[in-house]
Amino acid sequence: MSSLVKIFHSPKEVFQRVDEKPNWVLPFLTVILVTFIITAVLLPTVIQPAAAKGVQSKYSDEALERAMKWVSGPRFYTMSLVSVLISTPIQMLAQAGILSLFLLLLHGEVKFPKVLAVTSYSALISVLGGIVKGGIMLAMKTVEVYTNLSLFLPFVEKDTFLYRLLTKVDFFTIWSLVLFGLGLSIVGRIEKKKSYILIFSLWIALILVGSFLGGLGARFSGGR
Repeated sequence: MSSLVKIFHSPKEVFQRVDEKPNWVLPFLTVILVTFIITAVLLPTVIQPAAAKGVQSKYSDEALERAMKWVSGPRFYTMSLVSVLISTPIQMLAQAGILSLFLLLLHGEVKFPKVLAVTSYSALISVLGGIVKGGIMLAMKTVEVYTNLSLFLPFVEKDTFLYRLLTKVDFFTIWSLVLFGLGLSIVGRIEKKKSYILIFSLWIALILVGSFLGGLGARFSGGR
């Protein structure tokens, strides 16, 4: 249990312990549980009202009535929570699998339970970010709460590639990536430099692709 706290101030110690005994179950389940609770609290208070507001600008007449009933109803709430229970573990397992593959390519030591433990503990940083942003959302009654570089460039238009790119550079994400790199170097027996290059290269590629695809999606939806 202490490792759940120490990951925030003594991550090296936690990952060294993981290297000796890869207990991934506790952090894995903690990430899922806390993410579920955050979503359950935010859905009726912030997310569903925001979704209803978005629907009003897209539909009219009968379609609007059906859409409003859907986003405001219990099925939307239930399916959103089920989605969290499914997507959160899948995401962590997929990340651990991809990192294990790249560790193999770098001739590192690949033991999936250890990599999954590193993934789960590093994800706790993002969970902390979710708690912080969730608290602000509740206080301000809005989903538009950011902890990324867009805070420093408020003049950048929201429908631009630059803005989408800035929103991907989240402070909690960077913190989490630093832990990923540290943990992977310890359990994978590779140099820190190689580990950080791997982690941040994958992340940069991901945000570039995500920002580009986000632009395509906005363009297509705007053209309908």
